[in-house]
Amino acid sequence: MTVPPAAGQQPYYGQPYQPPVPTDPADAPIPGISFGGALVRFFQKYGRFSGRASLSEYWWMFLWDILLGIVLGVVIAVLMVPAITEAVQRGALSAPEDQSAAANALFLELLGRFVAIYVVLLLISLALLVPHLAVTVRRLHDSNRSGHFAWLLLVPSVGSLIVLILCLMPTDPYGQRFDRPLAAR
Repeated sequence: MTVPPAAGQQPYYGQPYQPPVPTDPADAPIPGISFGGALVRFFQKYGRFSGRASLSEYWWMFLWDILLGIVLGVVIAVLMVPAITEAVQRGALSAPEDQSAAANALFLELLGRFVAIYVVLLLISLALLVPHLAVTVRRLHDSNRSGHFAWLLLVPSVGSLIVLILCLMPTDPYGQRFDRPLAAR
């Protein structure tokens, strides 16, 4: 017969960690979550850094980033390729002394499109920055690592590689220590 440790006591060797107080069920990871479920949870927990995220939840969001990038790339191509083709045919991208007034106007229109698309992409990136950081921190928590490892993302190249490797680590039951107690809600 195993006796659970008393509140606040460290667990005995070989037993999983049990939090001293009941925790919020929303903080628990959902192993094997579907793509749609992970996407809903991603936006529901927009800025929530407490709790844990399962491997599947984290990697579905990784896939969603790739799919979003492909869709945005196609949209940009559909918007820009015809305009660039027309600009090349009219000579708007040739040397400045060879350009007519109409070609200059077309060049300015093309430049305006580039700026507008860049601003939209920047806004999308900024809107998704917080939930991506949150799901990364929750994934680190699920593998029983501090969310402060996410600061490594600020180190060029090697930092993001280290965080990626840490996010590949399996779930650790001791990660429950990062769950938020119900009383703190």
